[in-house]
Amino acid sequence: MRSSLLLSLLAVSGCVCGGNGSMLRVGGTTTNTTGVPDAGAIWFTVADDGGVDAGPRVVLEACGNHLDDDGDGAVDEDCSCSVGETRRCFSGTPAQGGVGACRVGEQVCEGEEFGAWSECRGEVLPLPELCNGVDDDCDGTVDTLTQACTSACGSGTSVCTAGAWSTCSAPQPGVEVCNGLDDDCDGQIDESLARACSSTCGAGTETCTAGAWGVCTAPAPSVEVCNNVDDDCDGQVDESLTRGCASMCGTGTETCSAGGWGSCTARTPSAEICGNGIDENCDGMDERCVCIGTVGQTPWQIHQGESPTCWPQTFPSNGNTGEYQYSTIPSANDPGWAPHGAPNISFDTVSTMCGAGGGPDLCNCRAGGDFTYFQTSFTLPSGYQVNSMIVSIGNVDDGVKVTIYNANHPNGVVGGYAFLGGGATADLAQYLVSGTNRIVLTHVDDCCQIRRIANASITLNGSAINGCP
Repeated sequence: MRSSLLLSLLAVSGCVCGGNGSMLRVGGTTTNTTGVPDAGAIWFTVADDGGVDAGPRVVLEACGNHLDDDGDGAVDEDCSCSVGETRRCFSGTPAQGGVGACRVGEQVCEGEEFGAWSECRGEVLPLPELCNGVDDDCDGTVDTLTQACTSACGSGTSVCTAGAWSTCSAPQPGVEVCNGLDDDCDGQIDESLARACSSTCGAGTETCTAGAWGVCTAPAPSVEVCNNVDDDCDGQVDESLTRGCASMCGTGTETCSAGGWGSCTARTPSAEICGNGIDENCDGMDERCVCIGTVGQTPWQIHQGESPTCWPQTFPSNGNTGEYQYSTIPSANDPGWAPHGAPNISFDTVSTMCGAGGGPDLCNCRAGGDFTYFQTSFTLPSGYQVNSMIVSIGNVDDGVKVTIYNANHPNGVVGGYAFLGGGATADLAQYLVSGTNRIVLTHVDDCCQIRRIANASITLNGSAINGCP
């Protein structure tokens, strides 16, 4: 029969002996025959027959190594000691003693007769590592710590170095730029971004949208138009602007100046000049012109007529139409005709009715008179269209009669009268015919006062009748 014996004097002897007085240790370790177990040994009881009971029974505290072998928080407990004796101790993992912040403590043998070791005093055991420049967990490294961190732009990591946390690796807010990103991490992209820009016409602004700068708001050059504005922004206003124009005489050009179009350079109609090969009135031909008299002749001629005579009657008004019955118009070729220098008739001289030296009237007023004659003539080409022939007399004293001679009126036809007190205007186109037309103005001075005819003229189709070239 097998039996086992576990000695109870563990605290005293610190060993367990088998039936043959020996102790064995599993795992091929050495056998301690002194009765002092090796540190950390697992011991088994020995059977009477020299066998070993199966299974471990107890882990014993090894004495003298200053370690907590059995893990009960006490070092070398139950080991005998001499009172007052001291020894080093450490309750943690042996390799940590004296490493980093960990410190080995001290035990004191206390008691009266039989000493026993006190608790380990003054030791510093490992603690969780902190970011303080100290190896708190006594693993041989200092501050091997990281921690999560954030910024407005996202998540990152902070690393402990030399007892201080580093800057968070999370992206930090920056200045917003035009790139389609939220650079300042405020939840908006490219917000309120604008920059100055310019064109040749002035300054403007570009605004950022979706990472790209928009079109500059500065005014852009445009085609120059006639508006007194520098549309093409070249520093000049309305420069080199022209446009075509036309008149009945042809085409020309208008030039812009100060925002307005100038006069057309196309020729405008003017009075036809005889025989120069130019169509002055722009009717499509250089038609034969109407001119007064013959070559070298002045437009008007003057004839002094007969001497003053008294009449057998007195007329009720100055320049009365009845007075002209006593006049005799000289023929067109009468030698008494003389050139009248002015283009129009201007005749103002002393009345012959006052007698020689300004004496008494030769006749009673309106009972006698003196006649002066003016003549002009022109030839109308065959087919010439006459629209108007205006005879105009600005002023007269005492009276004027207009007589027209031509092929239809060889003896003359009276076309109009002008009398004392004002002038007259008459359109006598109805009396004109193709060929030669002779116009005679008969002036009467019927009283010893004034002898005058002023600014008498003839216009044909709105133009003055010139002398023949």
